[in-house]
Amino acid sequence: MVRVHVAGQPRWPTISGCRYCKAKTICPEALAVALSPPLDNAPTDISAAGLASIMSGERLGTFLDQSIVAEQIIAACRVEARRRLDQGETVTGWTYSAAGVRENIIRPEVVASRFLAGGGTQEQFMSTVEITKKSLKAALKASKNVSGKELDFELKTLIDGCTETKLRAKQIIKTK
Repeated sequence: MVRVHVAGQPRWPTISGCRYCKAKTICPEALAVALSPPLDNAPTDISAAGLASIMSGERLGTFLDQSIVAEQIIAACRVEARRRLDQGETVTGWTYSAAGVRENIIRPEVVASRFLAGGGTQEQFMSTVEITKKSLKAALKASKNVSGKELDFELKTLIDGCTETKLRAKQIIKTK
């Protein structure tokens, strides 16, 4: 951390290097990469989508690289802001939101029984239930005391014909 303040100290901001560097929020080179403009001489009144649409493929790729470093710096700044707020310090223009309350149903069998007794149907109740394969697998493991391939087989048998598969949207990823 001390060396980042030394003039002439060699620094090479990279996506992987900045990721773990504790000085990324104060490093002049990392900040220069993250904050450099996406296009020289870009109109000041252009929207973000408009700006992206006029970038060349090469500039768009470079900007995406820069965005990774910028996102790492932003995340580090958020951590630092939380630390300061926790310590009672001020971060101009920022504060914590009011704490929210989240209520979880911890006795679904009682809720189901009451719902059905009140005239609801099993089909109506089941439409409110969301089961994940991960949680079902954990319950199956506990109930049958199985693991490994045997657990995988039991899960496959249990859910056979009861799932739907949806494709996720393609994501852009950094090539090596």
